[in-house]
Amino acid sequence: LGFWTGLLGSGTSKNGADYPMLWDRAIRSAFPNTRRRRPQVWNKLNVMRLLRNRIGHHEHLMNTDPRQNLETIVELISWVSGPLAQWVDDRSRMDAVLPRHPSRGTPATHF
Repeated sequence: LGFWTGLLGSGTSKNGADYPMLWDRAIRSAFPNTRRRRPQVWNKLNVMRLLRNRIGHHEHLMNTDPRQNLETIVELISWVSGPLAQWVDDRSRMDAVLPRHPSRGTPATHF
């Protein structure tokens, strides 16, 4: 995700490539199933990058919305592949696990 957010960012590369100019033309090829523009794609990807970093640094996720996070992940996947997004969504265990979320009910003893 860091690669993609860097590539879709508003700056330039070390060799002077203008990322916005490049991506404004190529965004439909990389993300064929969305009509969002580069800044909107960057925003969604950046939200997931920040979540991934929190997980990677073992920070708590108690103040996050797991269902919203999954919906964002599936949405991002759908921008590239609708069938893959459906596959991921169909295999989600969110409905089984979420009721055991500590802020929503009985704490989970295992996953």
